Amino acid sequence: GTACTSDHVRKLFRYTDSIVFSFDGDTAGRNAARKALQAALPFASDTRSVKFLFLPEQHDPDSFIRAHGAEGFAQAVAQATPLSQFLRDAASAGCELSSTEGRARLSSQAGPLWQLLPEGAFKRQLLSELAHMIGLNSAELETLWGNTAPQQRTSANSPASSNASSHQDHSQHEPSNHSYNAPHQQPDPPPAIYAHSAPASRQRSRTPFTPWSSSPASPRRASKAGRSAIHTQADHALRYLLGSIQTWDALSTAQHHVLVSQPWPHGAFFAWLETQYIEHGNQPWSALRVALQDPSTADFAALAAQLMNSDHRLAEPDANEFMQNVRALQLQQLKQQQAMAYAQHDLATAQRLTAEIAQITQTILPRKP
Repeated sequence: GTACTSDHVRKLFRYTDSIVFSFDGDTAGRNAARKALQAALPFASDTRSVKFLFLPEQHDPDSFIRAHGAEGFAQAVAQATPLSQFLRDAASAGCELSSTEGRARLSSQAGPLWQLLPEGAFKRQLLSELAHMIGLNSAELETLWGNTAPQQRTSANSPASSNASSHQDHSQHEPSNHSYNAPHQQPDPPPAIYAHSAPASRQRSRTPFTPWSSSPASPRRASKAGRSAIHTQADHALRYLLGSIQTWDALSTAQHHVLVSQPWPHGAFFAWLETQYIEHGNQPWSALRVALQDPSTADFAALAAQLMNSDHRLAEPDANEFMQNVRALQLQQLKQQQAMAYAQHDLATAQRLTAEIAQITQTILPRKP
């Protein structure tokens, strides 16, 4: 209904993999459906179904069933609008697609919705469909929306076939954050430096990420053969969730999106953990380790083994440090969006993001020595 939130959607997906929203067909119902769409998008993985049913204006589900019977309502549900179609319809509202201006407006309206989706085949296919409507190819559109190229990124439902390819992609997209104090660097330079399409996180990276399996051993690793260091905030956050998966419920929807949208393999691994938590509830690391024995999650299993046997593993999980890492990742993403807003001369969005950045920055504390 009109009060549906992302929390409701998350709880519903604990019990089913298919949701059908039912709304009145009037303007108010359509507006409510758009809110439900935004709430559902972060959970629309490849194995889930979300549809939207619009009843005649004079009906709600109860009156419709009285008038047409349960079978009539079941038929209406079967013909409900798929999420992909409703997203395209909602994004193209008010757009004259026969004109350049209308297609540009579609791009502006569709981008924020598409970015809410978790990584996977569904998101890739929808990118292609939207690109066709807008008149760009998929790579151009994804660059415009501030995302890195997906050629080597793989969904949570289809991990990469080799560790080498996933490490190569990781090195291209994940900045090296060897110091926890990275979020406390000086504010981003003026927007003019973002003239290129590469995301801010790549432009600001000072040291390329070093893959675990192929790099020379660092002095720290050399002291403990077979053990690896945790390099990034995404590493720290993932390691903590592997040991305390129930903490997923303590995160906001925005923070969920930040985690599942991280570059491969972390983002896809976070999405896999979310699915595990929704479908199976709280599980200890020992149970997750068994689930990771599936051949389709070989890359995740290798990364998990490295993180859970790391030099940095804590005897007692530090919830505060976990939240600091999540906020740091959230801050990084907001700065990328801010840069894109400035590049598009969208000052209203840039100012809103500036306020959000300031608010989150205040919650990030320097790491204790």
